Amino acid sequence: MGIRTFSAFNTTNNLSAAKGNNTLKFSVGASNYTLTIPDGLYNVAGIGNAVIEGVTNLGLAYDLMIINPNVNTGHSIVQLNSASLSIQWTTSGIAPLLGFTTNTPTGPAGRYVTSDTIAGVGSITEYVVHCANVLGFLAGTSGTLKYGDILANVPITAPISQQFVQESYHIQWRYFNLTKIDTLSFYITDQNGVLLEVNDEWTASIIICPEDEATI
Repeated sequence: MGIRTFSAFNTTNNLSAAKGNNTLKFSVGASNYTLTIPDGLYNVAGIGNAVIEGVTNLGLAYDLMIINPNVNTGHSIVQLNSASLSIQWTTSGIAPLLGFTTNTPTGPAGRYVTSDTIAGVGSITEYVVHCANVLGFLAGTSGTLKYGDILANVPITAPISQQFVQESYHIQWRYFNLTKIDTLSFYITDQNGVLLEVNDEWTASIIICPEDEATI
């Protein structure tokens, strides 16, 4: 079995409660806050907008902290507009998406802090399509196993919310691991093997054939 074409929309959440990366912890003076951001697919600017809405809902000044991307370096920049504001990045789930690894202490109002590393919001670079009913790969012999149940590696080539399509001219052929199959079971991970929450419909054109015909 192999995949000829695959299409999906770039709408997979990179921030969610299930991933545990949807919280921002900070303090204003002696008061501690935990901001929870709604599940979604965000870039740095989108996270910044969600933080503005979140702090406003907490009854704080909308511009308490302003988060923006540095488009030249890929880092995030936070403007802290209160001298009593500190951010606990080491216990904030959202920190890796913005590139922060160390806490931001209190300091002068209006100061800017740059993230420690490049923002990780674009860390999902491809969809890896798996089928639990197959294994191995076709390399002239049925005894050669290598890539497990992976049918296709599909780079995400479209902007957020847009559709991307891949047509495979060199199909990754796989063997069925059972002689009788009632249901095909597919799932999608990112390039690191992390199971993805695919929000919208995806489609694939699948070819099933005897081994001696798998030459497409």
